[in-house]
This record gives sequence, structure tokens and C-alpha cells, in this order.
Amino acid sequence: MIRKLCFTVCLALIVTLSLAQTGNYFLTHYAPDIDKIDRLCFDMAMDQRGLIYFANKAGVLEFDGKYWRLISTPGAVYALSTGAQSTIFVAGLSGYGKLEPSSEGLVFKPLSGNHPDAANLFESLPLKDKIYFANRNNLYVVNQQSGETELVIPTPKGTAFSTLFEVMGKVYVTTESDNLFEVAGSQLKPAQLNASSGNIIFSSSSADNRYLLGTTTGQVFEFSATGLREIILKDADYLQSNVLVGGAWVNNNLVALSTLRGGVQFVDVNTGETTEITNYYTGLPDNEVFALMGDNNQGIWAAHDYGFTRIAPSVPFRSYNHYPGLNGNLLCVHSAGDEVYVGTALGLFKLVRDAVYEEEVYYVSKTRNVEVSSRATEEVVIQQEQREKAKRGLFKKRKSKEADPTPAAKPATPTTKRTEAVTVREKRTRKILKGLQYRYKPVEGISGKVTHALAVDGKLIVAGLDGVFEVNGLTATPFLREPVKSVFPSPSTRQLLVSTYNEAIRTFMRSASGWQPTAFLPDTIQEDITYMFEDKLQNIWLCGRSGLLKVELVDGEITDVSEVPYARPSIDETVGLAVGNDVYIVTSGEFQRYNAAKHNLSRYDSLPGTRKYFASAGAFWFHDGHRWRTIDRRLSAQLKLEWLGLFSDIRYLTAPAEGKGLWVITASNELFRFIPDSSSPFELHPLFLREVRSREAKWQHPKKMQLEEEEGTIIFEFTQPEYVGTSTIEYRYMVAGLMPQWSDWSINNNVVPFPYLPPGDYQIKVQSKDLFGKITELDTIDFSVLPPYWRRPWFYAFEVMFFSFLVLVTVKLSVANSKYRPLSRILSLLTVIMFIQLVQTSVYAYINVKSSPVVDFFIQVCIAMLVLPLEVRLRNFLQGAAEGKYEVSKLIGVTPKDK
Repeated sequence: MIRKLCFTVCLALIVTLSLAQTGNYFLTHYAPDIDKIDRLCFDMAMDQRGLIYFANKAGVLEFDGKYWRLISTPGAVYALSTGAQSTIFVAGLSGYGKLEPSSEGLVFKPLSGNHPDAANLFESLPLKDKIYFANRNNLYVVNQQSGETELVIPTPKGTAFSTLFEVMGKVYVTTESDNLFEVAGSQLKPAQLNASSGNIIFSSSSADNRYLLGTTTGQVFEFSATGLREIILKDADYLQSNVLVGGAWVNNNLVALSTLRGGVQFVDVNTGETTEITNYYTGLPDNEVFALMGDNNQGIWAAHDYGFTRIAPSVPFRSYNHYPGLNGNLLCVHSAGDEVYVGTALGLFKLVRDAVYEEEVYYVSKTRNVEVSSRATEEVVIQQEQREKAKRGLFKKRKSKEADPTPAAKPATPTTKRTEAVTVREKRTRKILKGLQYRYKPVEGISGKVTHALAVDGKLIVAGLDGVFEVNGLTATPFLREPVKSVFPSPSTRQLLVSTYNEAIRTFMRSASGWQPTAFLPDTIQEDITYMFEDKLQNIWLCGRSGLLKVELVDGEITDVSEVPYARPSIDETVGLAVGNDVYIVTSGEFQRYNAAKHNLSRYDSLPGTRKYFASAGAFWFHDGHRWRTIDRRLSAQLKLEWLGLFSDIRYLTAPAEGKGLWVITASNELFRFIPDSSSPFELHPLFLREVRSREAKWQHPKKMQLEEEEGTIIFEFTQPEYVGTSTIEYRYMVAGLMPQWSDWSINNNVVPFPYLPPGDYQIKVQSKDLFGKITELDTIDFSVLPPYWRRPWFYAFEVMFFSFLVLVTVKLSVANSKYRPLSRILSLLTVIMFIQLVQTSVYAYINVKSSPVVDFFIQVCIAMLVLPLEVRLRNFLQGAAEGKYEVSKLIGVTPKDK
């Protein structure tokens, strides 16, 4: 029976750990860039727009995948909940409240002002139109719409609340005395939901209305319409020994269970098998998980002491660099079947399955025939009696020696010898198989940098600074001991071309006795060759520093070697490729195509230039500024290469020998295997205007905005939350009336600054593009920029009226006295100028005229010419009034003194 049990446990461990060979889940790490906070998080919540909020001691952290914002609260925040209309409710040290928009952004609004005992709240739960808050002493029921506290339910006497959760639309609370109550109106009634001996510590609902329940005993249950069912965990010991603290659904079949000291355990709810354990050894920065949350893209958020980690089981990348034993910067990778080799700056490593043994001490009883004397037998009996007394009086106080009488000496017992069977216990040790794990082991014989790993004639060939080797298992056999730059197996000649650091090219051919050197290329070729490839016409091309060498072959024999200089020489590494009958090279981020008729290279503009490019395993890869691309149409058709956009800086790409997926090495020294899966979820969050801000004000979700010209720089900030990668969403914008076309796509164009906008009406349009090229467009936002008040039509009209009044006054004075005539003429001139300004301002205010300064000048001249007759009439009127041609005295009531 014991043997069968041990076999079952070992088998479970073997199955569980053998799954790790498929790689570890894709992780994305985030850390707030705000210095005045710590990274201790108590709870997390996501609203309908995709923004995530974190409960922190300094307040509430808001995150959109790119920017962090801190919303201050009176005290530490312990619980967060998303209510109706994406309202975020907050509970913590100083009470409960909600976040609401203001001119300064989201601010905390307290709702517990009338309840001074509402402090140290550790739970919150939204349900329908209510939200529940709990501390040790009370349960507070708050209306979500009005924010009024409708009910306060005290805890039963002699105990305190410990957990608040919801199942099937009913609210339950547990107490520290292991009692479970259902909230029924204003009362608490005993509930029979927990089928275990422990207390329920969390509840999480799935999309198909199933509930995941966890208990203090480490048991996990599924509650559905059919009732309560315990999930029998195959690795229950791991969960219990590491203390279960939380759980969340990943999808309808997979759940995540967080622990206090073992990271996150992923379990299939149908079989109870562990699919992955994400902990420190698989990339999680810390095994202590403070809080756990599932998002709407089948991702799991884990809060720990170093920030936050998003675990994405559904993303088609698996990490292979967290297995133990891998050392050095990663440079290349090769796989065939179950064999995985990784070349690093310190050598070559192979991923192997390693048995984990534990030493166990045990005792074996054996019977031996020994020759004993009667004296010896008596001593054995006395020792056995002493052991029995010691067992009976282990915790009794011994009497002092002074109190014990000295035993009388016994007469000597005669010694007689005889044979007797004696049972003895022998101490032994043995190794017990505890499980199987994968680790990297170094390949013997290679200690230098490995830059190339490829399969040639079914054999693994690796090359680097130590030379060129043929690898078999964990043993490497060298056949060239020189530092190597490039390796190329020629399909037409079946020879291996090797370029070395001393500007020589060695050639080898495999025979029954191994790789033998050949004299395929002439010794006259002395060039620093960085890359080699072959076209369909069996020409071998050698990429040098100053030009391209073309080696022409006929029936495997060299007929000519010619040099083709680059159109623009560069010291950057050059790579080349053959597509159909065309030959292309890439150098200094520029594509050049070979012209066979002219025997030269010319710039090729049909492909975008790039600074990120490389060739590996016969395939060419480049980044066009937005995504990774390849010329190989076969790879593009088989794989969803858009997923590579998760990494902006890739150093190495190659396909495995079996041809499914890709191996990816990033600049951050990570190794991933990409296995495309059409079922991988990738739902977009909505694109929205986050805020508009200027030097003096902020606007949240504006409909129609009127901005002052003197407010300075105006900034529009848009966002579309995305958490799979840090730079996967690109934006572009266009402002009608200011820009003739759309801006370029960029990850930074979500922030649109305008240092200066002339007065007028504007419309801003914004589009976003996700990882797969799907474009989302936001509704047009209308806004207007108002000039200063002294440049508005009403102010010029007021000036015209004011100066007209002064003209009438001066006319009155000039009629009465001729010395006021010059003043009247000056005021009349000012009135005409103000009238011109009024007409011009009205034209620009009501007619949208966008032109050059020259055109504006001619418009002003035209307006002045239109107003000129008015100025002539006014001047003639003033002159005639002064000369007595008009009966001004009747109008103004003054008799002129002189004419």
C-alpha cells in the first residue's frame, strides 16, 4: 500500500514538472514611477474603460498601461470596488467614499462623514444598486447613486467580521469565530454554504456564473447552479504548505490561486492538475503575493513587494530563460524535437530533464546469532528495564543522590557462555525520486561565445569565438579552432563556408570520418565577411565591409569571382537575401538591389528603411518602425507576426527545426518560444479623451470647449489602455483648420500639445492602432480658441461707441470754439480706425479665413478701402459743421461764436 502511494505521488510530480518543458507563462512587470509611495498594494480594481486602480497607503494609484497617477486620500486604502458607470468606491483607514471627476482630475469624495465609527474598513463589495463596506464591528450598506448610507449592521456579540463576499447574488460575511452569515435585509442569518472545516476567505465569479471559493484550510471549491463541488487538487500539498490567500478565474477552465510564500499556482478546474506555478524561479520578482485580480483579457495581476506583474497564460509566448543553469548573455538558439540548445557569451547550454532526489534515513532490523554469557544477558535485561523506566518517568523529577540509599553490592554472577539470537537495528540512507525538473547543462568542450547554431546534414553545428563544433548531446567535437564571424552551409555545393576574424574563408565537407577541410574558394579572397547567402542561380554572395563579392558557380565549380561595391559604403554590418531571382542587401538601414545588367547595387525604395535588422538561420528580419517583418512570405503566411510587436528590440529570431513557431531573443536577455494560436484573446479597450489641460485649468470629458488664447500651451491627452505590452498602441491625430493631413503613427502621439493656437474654431480627430493593425477612431472633438477680450468684436464695438461719443462732444466744442477743431479731427480719425478694426475682427470671427500673412495684408487693405468712404463722409461732416454748412447748433444746442 505504501509503495503504491509513493508511486502515485512520484507520478503526479513527474507529470506536473514535466509540463514545465513547454516554457513558462508570459510575464509583464510594472512599477509605479512615483517616489513618494511604497509598493505595498492591498487591492485592485478595473473599470469599464480598462483603467486599473490600486489600493495604496498613500491613496489610490491609477494606471492606463503607460502613465501612473496618484489620487490622494485621507488615509491608507485597503479595498477598491467598481460600481455602476465605472465609479470607483474606496474603503480604508479613514472611512469609505468614491472617486469623482473635478477640474483637477479624479478626487476622493468621502461618504462616511456621518459615521465616525466607519474606520479601518478592509472589505468592499458592489451588488446591484448597493455597495457594502465592512470593518471588524459593522457592515455598512450604501446606495451607489446617492452615496447615502442606508443601513448599518453590527457584528454578532463576542466576535468580529473577517470576510465579505458574494455568491449567486447573495451577500455573505464570515466571523473570526468561524461563523457564516447571509445578509438578509437588515439582519444576519446563519448560512450553510461552506462544506469544509475551514472558513471561506475569498470568492471569485467567472463569465459563465460559476464561483471559485477558497478556505483557510487550503481547500478550493466551485459553486454553480448544480451546487458546491470541491476541486481535488493534484498538488494540494504545495498550496497548503505555502498558505492560500486569494484566487481568480483566468477563463472558464483555468483558475489562479495566490499564496503567501509560493507565488501563483494555476489549476485546471476540471482535472485539478497544476498547469503552471509562477514564482521566483519562473520570473515572478517575489513569492509573497499581496493581492490578485483577473482582467478582461484573461490576464492575472499579482501585487508584490516589487510592484505588479501581469501573468498572461493566453499570450502565445513561453519563457525559456528562467530554468536554472543558463549563464551569460543569450545570443542564439536551436531546437529539434525535444532538444533545445542555447548559445550564450559563456558557451553552449542544453535544456535537459533532471531527476530530483532526496536522501532519506531509515532503519533495518536484523537477527544475528551471537555467543553471549549469562553476565552479558543480565546486563542486557538491566538496560532494557532502564529504558522502560525512562519512558514512564520522562517528565518526573529525579530524587537527589543524597536521598537515594547506596545499593548493596551484589555477589558476582558466574559467567557461562551460550549462543543466542539477538535483533539489531542498522541505520541506512537511500535516495528517493521526488520529481523531474528541467535545467540547462553546459556542453563540454565549449567555453567561449557561441554566435551561430544551425543544423547541417542532420548534425548540430555551432560556431563562435572558440571555433566551429559538431555537437552530439552534451559533447562538442571541434573541427576548426579559430574565432568565427559567420557560417553558411551551401545547398548547391554541400559545403560549409566559415568566415573567420583574420579575414579568411574556410570551407569544409562532411565525410565518414567527420568534417574535412577543402580548397573550394581561392586563397586570394581576403575579406572581412560578415554574412553569406546563396541565390537560386547557385551564386554565392559574400557580404564584406566595402562591397559584395559574387562567386559564380557552374555545376558546383567556381567560374568567376567579382566585386560589387555598395551604393553607400558603411561600417555597419551588412546582410543579404535572395528573393526569387532578385538579390537584396541591407546596410546602414538602407535596402539595395542588385542590377545584373549593370552589375551594380542601387537603392531600393519599395521597402521602408530600418535601423533594426538581422539575418538568422537563412531568414531576414527587419523592423519598419512599427512592426517586425520578413521577406519570407512562407513565414508571414504561417505565423501571426503581429505578435512580435510586443518587443521593440529583438536581437535574434529563428524557426525551430520542426517549423512550428519561432524562437525569440530580446535585448533584455529573455528567451521566448512563440507558438501562434488563433484563439489567443486580444480584446481592445475603448479609446477616450483622458483630459485637456492648460497652464491654468483642466477639463475632464469635455463636450464643447472654449479656450482662452492667453492660457498658453494646450495639451490633449488620449489613451487606450493596453497591458499585454508596454508599447503596442500607436496613435495619430489631425486638427481640421490647422493640419492638412494626419500625423505619423507613433506611440507618443496620444499626447497632443499645442504651444500656440490662433483664435478660431477647431476639430481634432484621433485614431489608435493596436498590435494587429486594427484602427479605432474617436468621435470628433470640437473646441474653439477665443482671443483676448480687447480683440473681440464686442470690445471694438464699445470703442467705436466711445469714440463716437467723444467725436460728438468735440464737434460740440469746436462749434462753440474753433480751437477744439484739431482735437475733433484726431478723435474722428481714431473712430474711423476703431471702426476698421471692428469690421476686420467681425470678418475673422464669423468667416473662417486661414491664409498667409500676405493674403491677410490684402484683406486688410480691402477692408480699409471699403471703410474709406465712411471716413471721407465723416471728415466732410466735421469740416462742414465747423464752417457752418450744417445746422449743427440745432442738433447740439450751441450757437457758434465765430465762423
